[in-house]
Amino acid sequence: MIIGICDDMPQTVSLLQEMVESYFNEKLLKPNIKTFLSGTELLECPEEIDILFLDIELGDYNALDLVKAYRSKYRNTLLIIVTSYEQYLDDAMDLDILRYIDKPIEKERIFVALERAVEKLDNGKICICDKSNQNYHVNKKDIIYIESYLKRVYIYTTNDTIVANISMKDLKEKTLSTSYLVSPHNSYIINLNYLKLYSRTRVIVNFGDREVDIPVSSRHQTEFRKAYLNYMKEGYCDV
Repeated sequence: MIIGICDDMPQTVSLLQEMVESYFNEKLLKPNIKTFLSGTELLECPEEIDILFLDIELGDYNALDLVKAYRSKYRNTLLIIVTSYEQYLDDAMDLDILRYIDKPIEKERIFVALERAVEKLDNGKICICDKSNQNYHVNKKDIIYIESYLKRVYIYTTNDTIVANISMKDLKEKTLSTSYLVSPHNSYIINLNYLKLYSRTRVIVNFGDREVDIPVSSRHQTEFRKAYLNYMKEGYCDV
């Protein structure tokens, strides 16, 4: 798990790092903590951060602009805003922020924020073992579609194609509790966020630079239509 701390005050970064380490020490876990003293440093980070503590007012960036720029690269990071500037909060409400913490920082509030973030990460990811017994922690949001073919299960994500060492039945138990992951057919699960076309008997899913045509079986039509209509009412469904 990667934890990021971005603040232009080194003493604040150190304080947050101590609190984060204390929280995970109690859980007997050791996260990878990355610290940044500017928005520019954060945007240059080559890997996606799982949980990011972000000061709302940095020397080189207004945090609202920084969040927009960061979200354009990485959309799954859980953001916790640390701020003394309440005037920004209304605008920040539209940027999918997990939690807001006022300065001066209190350890109890950091622990509560981390507890919520870790719980959300655990609920949003599934652990998949491939045919070579390598484990993948897959974010459900990144699954585009899943296919069972010739006794193998293929998981197509935004980053990888995984040949999974798991049955389709067990994989459905791991995924179908998430509202945007739906089965149109016994051999398929699709992410409605990547749906391009839906008709009674088929769906088309966007997969990179190509489109995948997937059948909707007669026995799945009613349940799939219900899930699709719920999705359309709610829009994007987060984990």
